[in-house]
Amino acid sequence: MPKIFFKSDSSLAMARYLDAPWSILYYMGRLIPKPIRDSLYDRFANRRYESFGRTNECQRPIQEYEKRFIDWRESNQKHD
Repeated sequence: MPKIFFKSDSSLAMARYLDAPWSILYYMGRLIPKPIRDSLYDRFANRRYESFGRTNECQRPIQEYEKRFIDWRESNQKHD
């Protein structure tokens, strides 16, 4: 059964599987106490529409970017 992550833990879990230098964020982020990480996560989440815009529909990636997405089933098998 897959693990469920919340707030900053979810971001760190994703960063762990990215290529360097982004994967370093996982290790650096783990050094920050969870209440502080979650507070920073909440501040960013509250401003995400200002940074990235808002749409009424879930967007699908264009075909040339689909290969960049991680299939969670594949990821679980490689790192369990």
